Amino acid sequence: MPETDLGPLLSPRSVAVVGASDTPNKVGFSVFRNLTSGGFAGPIYPVNSRSSTVQGCPAFGSLRQIGQPIDLVVICTPAATVPDLIHECGELGIRGIVVLTAGFRELGDSWRVLEAKILEA
Repeated sequence: MPETDLGPLLSPRSVAVVGASDTPNKVGFSVFRNLTSGGFAGPIYPVNSRSSTVQGCPAFGSLRQIGQPIDLVVICTPAATVPDLIHECGELGIRGIVVLTAGFRELGDSWRVLEAKILEA
């Protein structure tokens, strides 16, 4: 069995939150708020394609715009966006990804298409 480096997932030096939000009832709001107020010592990059700031911090329109190394990406966007985001992470060499979204197996058989796209990415 090949050795797997879980460092980017379990001990990231930097985190990007895709779908970071100013809207309190959104997952991206809670994730970004918890990271910024929870004592994480590294850079935390909010990514929101519709806003230039999130919770008072400058936001990036995409992962590519960050231009810095990213160890972990937390995806808090609709399920339909996940395959393209995972593909982008692969292109950028980002090895740690956590997906916090709905719209996969709990919605019936339509999840199979998204799962196949993710596996292709």
